[in-house]
Amino acid sequence: MLLLWYSMSMHGSALHVTADPRLVMRAYGDETGASQTVIPLRDDDGPFGVAMVAVMGDVATGALPRGRAKRPEDVVRRLREVRGFPSWSYVQPVPGYGQAWAQKHRILNALGRAQKRATGLNAPYMPDEGLNARNFVWGYAADIALATLGTFAPLCYRLTPTHLEVCFDRKTLQDEHRESVRKVARNFSASVRQGLLGDVATLTPDQARLVTALAEKVNVPPENVTVTWSDEPGFTASQPEMDLADSLAWHCRREVEGKGNISSLLQQAGYRTFRMTNITKVMMEPISSERIRVWENRSGLSAADLLGRD
Repeated sequence: MLLLWYSMSMHGSALHVTADPRLVMRAYGDETGASQTVIPLRDDDGPFGVAMVAVMGDVATGALPRGRAKRPEDVVRRLREVRGFPSWSYVQPVPGYGQAWAQKHRILNALGRAQKRATGLNAPYMPDEGLNARNFVWGYAADIALATLGTFAPLCYRLTPTHLEVCFDRKTLQDEHRESVRKVARNFSASVRQGLLGDVATLTPDQARLVTALAEKVNVPPENVTVTWSDEPGFTASQPEMDLADSLAWHCRREVEGKGNISSLLQQAGYRTFRMTNITKVMMEPISSERIRVWENRSGLSAADLLGRD
């Protein structure tokens, strides 16, 4: 993906990586499902996804219109007006999805609850009853949408932020799940570096040097990361900003359903790294043996014994 970005966005190696003393990246996130509220658990559920829009620095967003954009062209225009960078990740159920996700969700909750009982280390992030299955899907989609922003927004802006503010529309999440989302977001710097350097071997020497320099400058300390929902104190996003994220989500879902063309419009407008990130396979794939080993080392428990009993 980095090679694609370079081939379409770079001309030589004349770009300069800069890091301002204080530079805030704001990310606005919203969701949409086939019936606005349905997060898929079954094979016959419709698509669902989370959209995010990043804005770097002090950009005037007050002139944005309120309400959902009726046409995909209007979403693109609003993004360009605020120099926003878009991201979208989604689930589109296929045969076998429901059973695979139910099994994976059961195992994840069993492991999380057992570790909480054994060590208490994950207590801030794991409710006694486990994480809700639908909200777990939302969490996967939100995490990947934010990770995509983290990798490509700095490349787009040629800037590395020092602060990250993530604003989500209100959502019924367990308190522990909200803390889990915050924990992932606080790992922003490491996630960005991993995303930038993961494909560096595919780049030319000049390109690799630039990406490496950018990765080295990424430094957003955990204390500089905030994540809030619109039903919480301290929420700073305006309604037009959240409406832009909602508009992006709605038109992206329409395209997944075969009823729109926002991705091609975005690419024509210069957002050439924008992709519809389908995470359905991620939701369905079994938990890796490496992840199981890490869990066993942290908890001091046997996954085979636990899962055979749970």
